[in-house]
Amino acid sequence: QQPATATAAATATPTSPRSSPSARMPGDPERPGAAAMSSPREGGDRPMLVRALEGQGLDPSVLSPVGITAGTAAHELLGLGWLYVSWGLCYRVRPGLRFADMLQLSGAAKRFSRRWSQKPLLQRFARVAKVDPVRFGAAGAESFVIRKLMWPVTVPLKVYVAYSVAAFAAKYTGR
Repeated sequence: QQPATATAAATATPTSPRSSPSARMPGDPERPGAAAMSSPREGGDRPMLVRALEGQGLDPSVLSPVGITAGTAAHELLGLGWLYVSWGLCYRVRPGLRFADMLQLSGAAKRFSRRWSQKPLLQRFARVAKVDPVRFGAAGAESFVIRKLMWPVTVPLKVYVAYSVAAFAAKYTGR
């Protein structure tokens, strides 16, 4: 003989999740807080990302193909420019060596830069650019550290400039 609960479960008819008033689906209007779980297309045919940009007071035309292309190009060009400028300044100024001399670590700094400059790609580029490979490698490591320290400032600035360029491009191309 089977227990009563197993018999009742076996004889019960399957119900859909919507047939029970306690099992409502997300987005049902009767459910409290259903507006918070609305579908991405509610509020007209405007996609959720466009409405989010408009809600922040931003121009949704940056999502056009022209805007996305211009914004991405601006962001990447700014990143490459910052890389070249920081690397060049570090090659010229040599902040790591000055800092190492202050802390009397110049021997360790020289050993590190010598090891770092043994990378094949750096050696090849140093030959083409006609620069000292050891100094060039040290400048690369120094610029890496400086760029990482400046990250909280440079990344938001790059995003802002990329957005501005995308909005400008989308506005003046009419797309």
